[in-house]
Amino acid sequence: MDEAGKISNFISRRRSAFAALAKDFMRKLFRREPGIVAAVAVSMLLAGAVAFAQDGMVAPNTHLKAEGIPPISAALAAKVAPYTEFRPRTFASWHPAKREMIVATRATNTAQLFRIGAPLASAAQLTNFGDPVRFGTWWPPRPDTLVFVRDTGGNEQNQIYRQDPGGKEPVLLTDPARTHRPIGINRARNRLLVASTDLDKTGRRENPTLDLSLLDPLNPSAVRKIATLPGTGWFAANFSFDDRQLALIEFKSVNETFVWIVDVATGERRRVLPAAAEPAAQRIATGNVDFTRDGKGLFLTTDRDGEFRRAAYLDFATGKLDYFGPDNWDTEEIALSPDGRTIAAVINEAGLGVLRLYAADTRRELPRPSVPIGTVKGAQWHDNSRLLAFNLDSAQSPGDVYAFDMATGKAERWT
Repeated sequence: MDEAGKISNFISRRRSAFAALAKDFMRKLFRREPGIVAAVAVSMLLAGAVAFAQDGMVAPNTHLKAEGIPPISAALAAKVAPYTEFRPRTFASWHPAKREMIVATRATNTAQLFRIGAPLASAAQLTNFGDPVRFGTWWPPRPDTLVFVRDTGGNEQNQIYRQDPGGKEPVLLTDPARTHRPIGINRARNRLLVASTDLDKTGRRENPTLDLSLLDPLNPSAVRKIATLPGTGWFAANFSFDDRQLALIEFKSVNETFVWIVDVATGERRRVLPAAAEPAAQRIATGNVDFTRDGKGLFLTTDRDGEFRRAAYLDFATGKLDYFGPDNWDTEEIALSPDGRTIAAVINEAGLGVLRLYAADTRRELPRPSVPIGTVKGAQWHDNSRLLAFNLDSAQSPGDVYAFDMATGKAERWT
């Protein structure tokens, strides 16, 4: 055998040995951790592709220098692509009347909005911009009209738009000289609560403020300001059932927040947790505020009286907290159904987000939903108070959307 033949034979043996070792390695890994290790193993394989660019081979990035790495065929790259190209889906909103939803997922290079008409139905793309669109909803008074938020060129100056049915270009609803974010919708489902602030182009602005306004996307010129708040860290807004009051969280730090009630008509506000009379030395973290049906209190999560953040009912008259749910795990989310009768809670149990349900009037736990093993987050109710959508991350999927049906007691995968 001549010298060239010896070299070719040596390279062939090395490639065969490498392939055998890789196959055996991956087989053992998949047998032990099939869901998690797949992405790691495939990434390792593709990262080593391509010492030589040839027809039918994967060429390395021109900025990379690959040495001593055997070439990988394009066919193999295509075969493992499903394990390296993850496109998680995130729930955005329910249709106000129909049993369908909007989800956000990556389209080419950016996240866009898609309509899902039924469980596991094909996704219909609703937005298509160079900038990501992660929030959008069908507007209840005109359910074929889409309201969504995006910035331009990554400037993080969010604006709110309306896409009319059949319209070629979206309609800008907000002042482009300011940045805006929707933080709630009223119970009548005809006004969007918007938080707006001036753009800080110098990075030196002191004492910034935040304006709260009620916006009608169908008539944006009729926007009405509710209040001007100090600072910009105001979140988690929910209206009382008569739309006269607004519950807000003022965020100071991860372990210090304040709960305020704002009068929608006058803009006046009062602090309810910690109450104004409580010592300022105690710092507490509170989240997920929502009014009870009778308006006499709030459901929320707080760590005021212990190490863990727990679900609780705050009585306005007495200022007392009535806790419910586990006392040895953090309650990460709660969501009250639109009819005010059921509370969905996500509990961090040993690192998994577990979905639980409670009767709002008694705070007693209802039969636990049967949900695939994974981490639940982002629970949102349909206006019919029967369907509860949530995101689920698991070893089988990096992010899918499910819906739990209160009538059937079953959770169904939608994406």
